Amino acid sequence: MKRCTKCILPETIPNITFDDHGICNYCRDYKTLQLGDEKGLLELFKKYPGRDYDVVLGLSGGRDSSYALYLLTQVYKKKVLAVHYKSPLSHEQGTQNAITMAKALDTKLVIITDKEDLHKKCFSNNVRAYYKKPSISMVSMMCIACKVKWIDIFDLAKAHGVGLVVAGSNPFEETSFKLAFQGIKEGSKHLYLKRLSKGVREIIKNPRYINKDTFLTTLRAYAYLDSKSPLLKLFYPGIRKIDLFYYIDWEENTVVDTIMKYGWEKPEEAKTSWRFDCLVGKMKDYVYYSNYGFTEKDDFYSKLIRENKMTREEALSRINLENQEFGNVENLDRCLNVCGMNMAELKK
Repeated sequence: MKRCTKCILPETIPNITFDDHGICNYCRDYKTLQLGDEKGLLELFKKYPGRDYDVVLGLSGGRDSSYALYLLTQVYKKKVLAVHYKSPLSHEQGTQNAITMAKALDTKLVIITDKEDLHKKCFSNNVRAYYKKPSISMVSMMCIACKVKWIDIFDLAKAHGVGLVVAGSNPFEETSFKLAFQGIKEGSKHLYLKRLSKGVREIIKNPRYINKDTFLTTLRAYAYLDSKSPLLKLFYPGIRKIDLFYYIDWEENTVVDTIMKYGWEKPEEAKTSWRFDCLVGKMKDYVYYSNYGFTEKDDFYSKLIRENKMTREEALSRINLENQEFGNVENLDRCLNVCGMNMAELKK
């Protein structure tokens, strides 16, 4: 498979082109990320003071949210209310990490669960809907129910008089090819509304995505799709959601080395510390890999290459190892079995 000679994006990425030197248009058009700075973060802490806590943090137990907890408590000396969603479709090590980190950093931890099995119902329905009528732009619907958990987090922030909700997402995870699959140009204005519009059009084409169990959950999930959702300001005036690593530099080795000192672990079977906690993520990457020969890691590592945070040689070595797991049906069935499904059934 032909790959960019600068990053590692393959020729199967949508809308990709290569110049005479084999460099892709994603690299040629790439602009170094212009993030906020620490000064801006400190100003936000002052602008949104809390009553019972300084901030509320979504703590998945993955590496970035765990490192965010470390930064908030140990570097910025904030009193944090950490909220962990114990998903029926996540690795148990994520929950254990959340408990371990919260205890080590003397942080109040609230664990929420899948109420009325809505997450399982949505995942089960949306996976079947995809396999009945595949549309690559709708793969993200497999994890749409996760977004609803931000409602619980915002409600807790409101109840405790906290004005700042923090997520541990980092900017290198913004996946370019997903927008391309949706026919949306990266950096477009009104991105939230365009994604919403595309989702509605796709659901009209495949009404299986909506039923009595999934309609309200899907509607609410789109309202909380990301921190730029205009509806958040309407529902929760005075509360702002931010992604911490849009203000602070993110460096993988620093993140992992730091949290491991506090007892954080990845499962023995995991080939990478990134997103092991999300079994649904493996399901989505399987679809991308089986159809196009790449996963979210190809995109993620390509951004790290462009930002001089990883060499091309290291990125190639890692995906050659890490993408192997998507040929392992047992890993996928581990996720699907939670909802009474398996790959053999879906492939029929």
